[in-house]
Amino acid sequence: MDGLQHKYQQTILLLSTNQCAMYCRHCFRKRMVGYSEKELNKRVDEAVDYVKTHHEVTNVLISGGDAFMNPNHIIQRYLEELTAIDHLDFIRFGTRVPVTFPKRIYDDVELLDLLTKYTSKKMIYVVTQFNHPREITSESIRAILELQKRGIQVRNQTVLMRGVNDQGKVLGELLSGLTRIGVIPYYIFQCRPVTGVKGHFQVPICEGIRIVDEAKSYQNGFGKAVRYAMSHPLGKIEIIGELNSQEVIFKFHQNKYADDSARIFIRKLSETDTWLDDELQGF
Repeated sequence: MDGLQHKYQQTILLLSTNQCAMYCRHCFRKRMVGYSEKELNKRVDEAVDYVKTHHEVTNVLISGGDAFMNPNHIIQRYLEELTAIDHLDFIRFGTRVPVTFPKRIYDDVELLDLLTKYTSKKMIYVVTQFNHPREITSESIRAILELQKRGIQVRNQTVLMRGVNDQGKVLGELLSGLTRIGVIPYYIFQCRPVTGVKGHFQVPICEGIRIVDEAKSYQNGFGKAVRYAMSHPLGKIEIIGELNSQEVIFKFHQNKYADDSARIFIRKLSETDTWLDDELQGF
């Protein structure tokens, strides 16, 4: 179905819009054709019908683009329909708006009111992306606090990037800054080999392990819980650590093949390897 991905049993991903407050060079999601108002409403109807008929689904991630770049009445439609589905436990919004356009949150009473209304019916999480401590500004903190005051839980996913946050102290400062304002970091993602910038932002995996381990060494319990991972075509893979100078330990957290959903495996990597082959030959 256009704009809907059911890659994992419990989770539905909705690509709700092609709009973002800014366009990140490291982004892996190809832009979609701009939607009309009619098309936006059609996507809501189709997504809700699909979720209603798939009782194994326990959560929906509304993303894009940026989910908070949808107009308020579309966000309300999603929330009104989805919070009424009994077998859903919670709803997530994927958005960089707290970082890139915080005024969209703290200066929009209508948005905040509808989030308050529907989080009383079904738990709502905001999953955002702070990549550098300088992004934790007075305005982004204000947006986060407005969400938290209304019972919205905020979590963060960071992308490890060359020249941005590829130092243990910088990444450690980011993790500490996030936990200080009540935002729990739960993934640091290996940057994908995005067309056009492959090799520009990617940090070799072995180097990334050392950077993340150093960053975690500066943290309390919440910051130490963050996981270094990659979103691979076969599923979500945690990068656990170096077994020795040549081998790295990995673990699937999710896999499109059920038998491998929690499989641990070891790969030989060079100091320059930045990704695993798509089919994991010899896996």
